[in-house]
Amino acid sequence: MKKYQIGLAGAAFTGFYYELEYDGVPPCLYCGEPVESPSMDGPLVCGPCDCGNNRDGTDWTFRENQERHKHFKHVLETHGKLIKLGEKL
Repeated sequence: MKKYQIGLAGAAFTGFYYELEYDGVPPCLYCGEPVESPSMDGPLVCGPCDCGNNRDGTDWTFRENQERHKHFKHVLETHGKLIKLGEKL
């Protein structure tokens, strides 16, 4: 299992982040598809989602944008462990 860390907004100040563990290729936090190559946003976000696009190259609609961010939040809350400065909460 490989561990990944996702910093929360303001993590540099608060020290809070989520830790997720995955075997093999991790799914994208936004679309749930396997991340074939990491994006600028890290190894848990696919390139198209990092740019606000679907895998077919079309832009996200307003509804898709809301659904993707809802999925992101759901994954962190259900699969992530909240961590502060190296200690598990």
